[in-house]
Amino acid sequence: MDFDALLTGVPPGSQHEAFETSEFYASLRSLGVTRYDRPETYNFYRKWYDRYVSASGSQTTPDYVREILEADAQTLQTTGNSGSVWIRGGFLGSGGQANVSLWARQTPLDTNGPPVQLAVKDSKWDHFWKDKSTEGTLIRKLNDLGCKNVITVYDWIYKPAPSGEPKESVIRVCEEFAAHGDLHNLHSFYTQNKLVIPEAFIWHVFWSAASALCYCRHGTKKSANTIAGWDPITHMDVKDPNILLTHPNPSVSADYPTVKLSDFGLAYTVPEKGHAELRAWKSTFKVGTASYQAPEVFNVTNSGTFRHVPPDKIHGSHSDVYSLGVTILKLIGSIDAVRTHPDVVNQRFVEDYYSMELKNLVTSCIEKHIDNRPKSYDLYRSTREGMRKYRRIARKERSDAGPGNLFHSQLLYTDTDRWRFSEGHFTSDEDALFEEGRQTLQMLIQV
Repeated sequence: MDFDALLTGVPPGSQHEAFETSEFYASLRSLGVTRYDRPETYNFYRKWYDRYVSASGSQTTPDYVREILEADAQTLQTTGNSGSVWIRGGFLGSGGQANVSLWARQTPLDTNGPPVQLAVKDSKWDHFWKDKSTEGTLIRKLNDLGCKNVITVYDWIYKPAPSGEPKESVIRVCEEFAAHGDLHNLHSFYTQNKLVIPEAFIWHVFWSAASALCYCRHGTKKSANTIAGWDPITHMDVKDPNILLTHPNPSVSADYPTVKLSDFGLAYTVPEKGHAELRAWKSTFKVGTASYQAPEVFNVTNSGTFRHVPPDKIHGSHSDVYSLGVTILKLIGSIDAVRTHPDVVNQRFVEDYYSMELKNLVTSCIEKHIDNRPKSYDLYRSTREGMRKYRRIARKERSDAGPGNLFHSQLLYTDTDRWRFSEGHFTSDEDALFEEGRQTLQMLIQV
């Protein structure tokens, strides 16, 4: 039956049975949402349930991915049907609702080649607004559009708990592994070593994340016009631990890792037109990380209740822009290397180091009022200009420095470069010593 027909008030029938007997609907009903009391919100989530709450993300998943999807969540090692051996290499991160671990596979036919690595996220199956089965769907929608600055998702599956208790069940999502960690770890390394992060790289991060947010808002980064049929996505948890670093894309920058937005566990989508009641209701949830929350999110009271929400308190893409501004502010503030006193507070700009154009753009993103922040597309265009300008500067610096030498805009993001920096091995004359040290380091790691 056509979903739109539900708007006319169709009597109860078989088309509602699966939805209205689900745990999802029980959570919805507990908040006063039924097809009679809140028809607009009910109808949206009826359609949302059919589209997004699925047992699996794909029917064409490679066998080696499905081996991980179907493995015991607590198993440290599993052998798939192909004879390949998967080994869980440890946790990459954890939160209140999920754990992310690294799984590596070495096939019997290619024992000398690099292992296949996947990031595997096991999330609690809980109330519908925390249901991570939507995460894979929303990321895949962005992947399918060609967004290069969102992590790649391969597949996901619902894994019931052996006990039969729904709240002990999980949604397992297999995603691309970010070989160079996340922005938070990079920032920590620079802070601990009293280093200033190159401005060229900060523009690279700013532009990459703005590109992802532009896709979330409009389904494209080519214009400020939303593509037909696209429902804007609000991320709700933009922060440096959720910005991952993968291998460089030479067509963009050979000097810097590719920057990708991840963790869409709190993300949601609302149609661009209409649905005012639904949009207002979603704006009554206080989610995300407090220190990155926009004022309209941080100041939420009576979470989850239906009430009037003023226009300047509605959540949306502008809330993500604010969180991105805080993230960039963290990178360009509180740098130990240039402190004049040991008690300098956090979130201060590094005077006379970063450009005014960067500082002004960050300041505009963290404006208190939503109308004073740049729109997603405008932010993307502004960061693109800054990225291109400083990329040219970085390329010239690398060329002038010569092979093997450290240059001003170089980023220390690989283990090799960090080791070379710590040992002072950053001149071409010391290549032999560097190679000897690298081999020693590899032997220690193997032991």
